[in-house]
Amino acid sequence: MVDETPTHHASCVVLDGHGLLIKGPSGSGKSQLALALIQDAGAQLVADDRVALTRHHDQLIAQAPKPLQGLIERYGMGIETHEFLKSTPLALVVDLVPRDKIERMPEPDALVWPYLELSLPRLILPAQPINAISAIRAALAKAVGL
Repeated sequence: MVDETPTHHASCVVLDGHGLLIKGPSGSGKSQLALALIQDAGAQLVADDRVALTRHHDQLIAQAPKPLQGLIERYGMGIETHEFLKSTPLALVVDLVPRDKIERMPEPDALVWPYLELSLPRLILPAQPINAISAIRAALAKAVGL
């Protein structure tokens, strides 16, 4: 039986107990950011490259398709195996976009990611972010009401 759940070109980790979906175009640094969060901030891998999203009541649940579970790409070095969580409810979407496409003062609706009739807080960061962990922690704290 083939799984028909749609997948998204993204990565997903759990940071401080909350799921982060890391989106962006190919080459934007999704896997690199996920690895930085795992290595430097104690995050846990859920998925890399493809993320399946399903709605469960009022939450979006992320998980890796079975063939990709526990795998993550380290740019220039290949695929690595990591411990992983099977799934997580999402709390925040981190969207990596080209620097010239980022508005200094985005409209409020740009800071929300709608999917399956739900809305998640959205943090917009430049592709290939440097020192993104503090920005992610601040956005996550706001998203979950800390």
